[in-house]
Amino acid sequence: MWVASVDVKSARKPPAVSKPIVNLHVKGREKAFIFLVLCSAALLAGLTLAGFGRVALSAPVFVPLHVVLLLFSISVSLGVFAVRWMTYSPRSDAQSLFIGAVFLAVAAIDTLHLLTDTGMPVYLTAWTPSIPAYAWVLGRFTMAFGLLVAFSLPSDRLYRWVSPPFTLFVSVLYAAGVILLLSFYVHSLPPLQAHAEGFKLTASLYEYMIVVVLIMVGVVYWRSAFRANDRTHFYILCAVVLAIFGELSFTLCGAEDCVVDLLGHLFVVASFVFVMWALFRSSVLQPYEQLWRTKGTLEQRTLEAEAAYERARTYLDFLSHDITNILTPIMTYGELLSLSDDVSPKTKKFSAKIMSQVDRATQFITNLRRFSRAESAAAGEFKGFDLEKALVRAEAETRRMYPHKNLIARYVLPAQKPMLAVGAGHIEVLISEIFDNAMKHSVADSVEIEVTVSEKGGTEEGPHWKIEIADNGPGIPDFVKDGFMAEAFDDAHRLSRGIASSLCFMSLVAEQVGGRLYVVDRVLGDQTKGTKVVLILAKAE
Repeated sequence: MWVASVDVKSARKPPAVSKPIVNLHVKGREKAFIFLVLCSAALLAGLTLAGFGRVALSAPVFVPLHVVLLLFSISVSLGVFAVRWMTYSPRSDAQSLFIGAVFLAVAAIDTLHLLTDTGMPVYLTAWTPSIPAYAWVLGRFTMAFGLLVAFSLPSDRLYRWVSPPFTLFVSVLYAAGVILLLSFYVHSLPPLQAHAEGFKLTASLYEYMIVVVLIMVGVVYWRSAFRANDRTHFYILCAVVLAIFGELSFTLCGAEDCVVDLLGHLFVVASFVFVMWALFRSSVLQPYEQLWRTKGTLEQRTLEAEAAYERARTYLDFLSHDITNILTPIMTYGELLSLSDDVSPKTKKFSAKIMSQVDRATQFITNLRRFSRAESAAAGEFKGFDLEKALVRAEAETRRMYPHKNLIARYVLPAQKPMLAVGAGHIEVLISEIFDNAMKHSVADSVEIEVTVSEKGGTEEGPHWKIEIADNGPGIPDFVKDGFMAEAFDDAHRLSRGIASSLCFMSLVAEQVGGRLYVVDRVLGDQTKGTKVVLILAKAE
């Protein structure tokens, strides 16, 4: 017996699997790098303070640098808000959304500080040194308490009350309240000035209070960053540490503007940048990283499924080949028994039944191979064929197979020629099977087959051909028709279907080429008047 040698592993060379754009082993190196940056920042601050950090700067030098740093920090604050606001989706988390709203308020309050600081044009209301001082302090308190409250919100889901419209409204309302308070009612607050000997104690007290709050924020984010391995919280922790450096720098300023003041603003800018990067990573990069990892997993699963499919096809080839070899001698011995004069009529009757069942098994294997070929072909591989020629060939083949029966075929065809349909190599065989079934199952000596082809368009299926092949045979009961459809191969029909007939495979092949096949009564409501097989096929270009 000949057996085909098939190497399943080499049957199809799998393509390379896409890899995630971010290597997961980068986490440790990333933490070490950021820690090195923080140590460098601390060393730089120490060297600055030890040297010329307390050197006073004149207004023409200090004011432009101070304005540039403030503008940069305000821009970064707005960037934090924009990153979260622009990347919002119904599945966004409440924590990052709240942080974005907090930094919108911080940007507004820092803008007030910029507009009312020393060296700026006259403000809208009566100017006092307390306005920019309070604006700066409240901006830092807003950031510190905002991060602390944000930590209590879930980072994996969205609360109903933490929605974009609500957070935007609260942020704008809070910022407007602070601006109105400092613009029109600042005289009701204790006097406060950034650099004045008489007020230094009060300003320093606020700075130290901010440092205490930031330390509390750092503790909670430290636990989440290192114990829960939350990289977003790790970046926020870095931002908190830099903010603490900045507040400590402000406490070291004397009565005049100096280099340490600018150093503190640099730390604040760096702190905001880390927050923006944290939200950008969680809102933009992390979803794409997850998509790439999922894509790699899906590609791997696809390769495994394709390999399993190739193995199944190989096993099917082995099985169908070997079963055919087993059935061949059974059919041969059955024919010998039916032709022998030494056996009884009863034995000949049994041998005829055996040959009939062997013939059914052979036909089943043929249909299974046919469907396997159709299933393995890609959608773009199905070529067009001429429907009229396929019908003529099917009629001629049927007349040749059943010379003892009279076939009367009538056609109703459209004027369009040629009638090109999708499914060359598969649908022609299917049409021949429909003709063959009409002749095989009819007990009459004369069989009438009427073929109607119509052109359909403007439906969800697009332009297509509708082929109706009706016969005057004994008909098919309704409960049997259901078992002929492609849906009969699901689990619900598996036990009740029995052995799949050729019509079952016809419906499956039609689906593989993008069409449909179903069976109805030739005369609606009367199954004894014959059967009509309806075939829907897409038009070929």
